[in-house]
Parts: sequence; C-alpha cells; structure tokens
Amino acid sequence: MTSYKREYELTFVPSMEEGQSSFIQSNSIVFSQTAKRVGLMIDFNISKSETSGENSGIIGITNPSKDTIASLQKDGVVTLKVGYKGDIATILVGSKDSVSYDDMGGSKRIELSILEGKASFKQSYMSKNYPVGATNIQIILEIVDHIVSNVPSVESSNPFIIFDFKSYQFPQVLVGDAFELLDNFLKPIGYKYFINKGVLNIVEKNAPLKKLPVILGPHNGMIGSPKQIMDSSDSTKPTTGIEVMSIINYNFDIGRLLSISSEQINGIYKISSVNFTGNSYEGDWISNIRAVEYDGF
Repeated sequence: MTSYKREYELTFVPSMEEGQSSFIQSNSIVFSQTAKRVGLMIDFNISKSETSGENSGIIGITNPSKDTIASLQKDGVVTLKVGYKGDIATILVGSKDSVSYDDMGGSKRIELSILEGKASFKQSYMSKNYPVGATNIQIILEIVDHIVSNVPSVESSNPFIIFDFKSYQFPQVLVGDAFELLDNFLKPIGYKYFINKGVLNIVEKNAPLKKLPVILGPHNGMIGSPKQIMDSSDSTKPTTGIEVMSIINYNFDIGRLLSISSEQINGIYKISSVNFTGNSYEGDWISNIRAVEYDGF
C-alpha cells in the first residue's frame, strides 16, 4: 500500500418498479472520492457479526443536492466501497431501511440506515412441496437459490459443500420465511449461514470462511496492541479471543482467519465481528475487530 489517501465509492440503486426493465439503471446514484478529486463528505458506522440475521450500517452524506435527497427517499440497495489511493473494495451491500434529514443551516446531512440481509415478507416468503426421496442438500440449494433470486441485497452465495446427506422418507412441505427455513435445515447438521457484502455464506459451525488468513501487525495498520477477551457470541461455548484496532482494511471479513503478530500476542484467530467507522475527510477511518482463537489447522 503506497498511499493512505482516502477513497470511496457509494452507490444507491433504487428498487425497480413493476414493469421496469432490469437493464434500466439510469436512476442509480454514485458518489465517489479519489486521491485526485474530493467528493462529498460521507461518514459511516457499520457493524457485522458472524451470526444469521441482519448486519447494520449508518451512512451519512453531507450537503447532497435536492434531487439526490429526493432520490434517496426510495427503497433500494446501497453498496459502499472504501480504501486508499487506487485500492478500494466493498465493505457493505444492504437494503436501505430508513432515511433521515437534518438541515443545520450552514450544512445539510442525510443519514441512511442500511441492513445487510434484509428482505420484505414478499421477497423472503417461500412455499414448496417436496416428494418422498427429496434430500436435505436439494432443499438447501433451492432455498439459497430463492434468496439470491428474490432478495435484491443478496447477490450470490459462496461455493459451499455439505457432507451430511439425508434422504427424506416422507413428503416435505416448506412454508414461510426463507432465511428461517434455511436456518432450520442447517442447524441440526452443524452448519450455519451469515450474509456479508451481498454474499450468503454457508459454513460448518466452527469452520473459517477462507483458510488464507489476513495478516495484521504493527507494520501494516495495527493501532495500539491487541487485548485478550472472552468471546460469548456462542452462548454454549464461550471462548478466548482478542480485540484489536486497525486502519480500514476491506479484507476483514467476518468468518475469515486473522493472523496477529505483535509483541504481546501472536496467533491465528477467526473474526467473529467487525465494526467499520470512518469519515472521508478527517478523523476515524478504522476497523475494530473481535476474533476467537482458532486451532483447526
């Protein structure tokens, strides 16, 4: 990394109205800032955890135009990419949940509340019958396909493999929220799902998302020293872990391995939660990470 000049790209794609062509994206809004061109000031606070359900984010935009303010009142999907000169990548893909506006006289600010993994009842509702002989893997794959096809903020799934095969001797009837149905099929076989950056990830309960760890130390962005903690995100098995702060790094994905190198602590951990906070002009541009010990190698 040769420069720490802050760059970002914030995109808002309004939900398509009935009858609108999927190729029409002319009403999309893109804000950006590069090392050579200052953009509107944005700030963000994004919290994610390795659990099923919704990650949340707040994104503020200072002094947007009246047309932009009007456009951002619509439903839609928000994508935020951040980083440094010539090196940005996605940290959030989510549905706009709500919007607020504040006129402070000299400046105006609009604030977007974003949820990753959010879907309306119409989008997530699933109803399907399966005959005798259907398998759990077949049903899981079809639930995943339903979510990816119907929830705008979920763009794809990871290339998961499930080894616990089961064939049903009775017809199966699926009715209800697709996310809840997916959880019901995964939990009994020791798997879980979580959504991050527009991807529905399915992994074994204690397995990492990727085997290749993100390396973090004083030489590449660590701020201060890591602290040892007890992580209780899994109420059935609290584990030891660490809490560490770093400059913004889009590679800090929940579920991914983290290799820590410091005077006090060295080891491999699995990221259980991360909080990104930043302001494109000044102040915070950091990641706060919680990770649990990992000895699965």
